[in-house]
Amino acid sequence: MPYKVDELNDLIFYQNLISADKDEYLTVRQAYIDDYNENNKDSVRDDKGNLLIFENPIGESLYEDVYSKVMHSTIVDQLKDDDSIDDILDRNFREL
Repeated sequence: MPYKVDELNDLIFYQNLISADKDEYLTVRQAYIDDYNENNKDSVRDDKGNLLIFENPIGESLYEDVYSKVMHSTIVDQLKDDDSIDDILDRNFREL
């Protein structure tokens, strides 16, 4: 199908195809968002645990909404910074 973009925009078949794809994409997105809202999840993920980020199918840009954000804590436990590590590891060091 060697059509130019302008010719494709004038074809009703092509416009129906694009519209059907967009509607299907938005339906899938809405199903994941409903699951997120109903189950109080912390992020939108699929059944395998993969993080899902959806883009606007028309503008080819990411949605800037609460469903596209992920919160991650950067707080870590204090690492041991004294000789108490010897209580955990049996290193069998001896003095020289």
